[in-house]
Amino acid sequence: MTKTRFRLAVPPGATIKEQLEERGMSQKAFAARMNMSEKHISKLINGDVQLTYEVAVRLEIVLGPPASFWNSLEAAYRERLMQDEYRKQSKEEAELVGRFPYTELVRAGWLPESRDSGEKTENLRRFFEMVNLCNLNNELVTQMVSKKLSLAEKKDLELISFAQKAKLSARDRDVNPLNIKKLISAIPEIKACSTLKNKSSMKKLSRLLLDCGIVLIFLPKLDEKNKQRATFYDGNKLVIGFSEGMEEEDNFWRELFHELGHIILGHLKIAGNLTDEDDEAAYDWADNTLIDYTVFSEYRNKNDFSEKSIIKLSVELDITPRIITERLRRERLINYSVLINLEEKKDLDKTNSGV
Repeated sequence: MTKTRFRLAVPPGATIKEQLEERGMSQKAFAARMNMSEKHISKLINGDVQLTYEVAVRLEIVLGPPASFWNSLEAAYRERLMQDEYRKQSKEEAELVGRFPYTELVRAGWLPESRDSGEKTENLRRFFEMVNLCNLNNELVTQMVSKKLSLAEKKDLELISFAQKAKLSARDRDVNPLNIKKLISAIPEIKACSTLKNKSSMKKLSRLLLDCGIVLIFLPKLDEKNKQRATFYDGNKLVIGFSEGMEEEDNFWRELFHELGHIILGHLKIAGNLTDEDDEAAYDWADNTLIDYTVFSEYRNKNDFSEKSIIKLSVELDITPRIITERLRRERLINYSVLINLEEKKDLDKTNSGV
């Protein structure tokens, strides 16, 4: 990735000075031709006074290049001066930049490479679309990830970076307005996506969610140890972001339905961060929506957790066996070390039964 390079703020007076040197003209003679004081000309050349539209017209007459040329040089100079002013860091912001997982963000392709603290600050400000990174502490910003963040923790800085990238990635996606009733009606079809092959399932799942007003985003992992997910409103659309690879894990569908639970239960409409009670309610909703509580209780009471029984139940519920085995393992009904290769067996079972 191309490294960022900042340009120096060069006043238009530098170009005036070059013109005078080429012509062998003194500043005193030039001041007389411009009908201005020598002191003002000196300040103009040094960038200490602004080059006005009137002065630009005079420069066109005396030196030749059009007034628009001089006005453009002045505008560029003032813009760079203002950029330099905003590049200044407070001690607090500099310390925050030092804690950021900048290398990981570069590796993911989200930020340009840099070893300079000032450049890193500028790049992070542009990424987060804010003038001062210390405002990441603002509740209106951290609410985007629906939890209380500590900007001293690397994992929290990774999470808010992940959420921001999800927001940026979803910005140009065409999506219907959020429709909770439509989402609830689509739940059976969303569950059934789990029975499809991975690429097909994610493609259909994304299409179903878009139709309900939700953008599903998968982004590179910033850290192999920490996987991120975030659900938040961005204007009129709702965004759900997952780290790439999570869709292949056994608990993906539970985590997805946990996020859908927050949406359907209305937790994301509440100002402030989600509570532990909200989280517990969303997980309860996810578990009982993926496998009805009564159905699972009856299945559990039979005490038959063989591969055949799991496949049979998954076909009846039209869900992947992974959802069932994940719940059985979580409730310690089967051992976590038991690896059951059920996906191919379920496909075979469907073929043999004519499903």
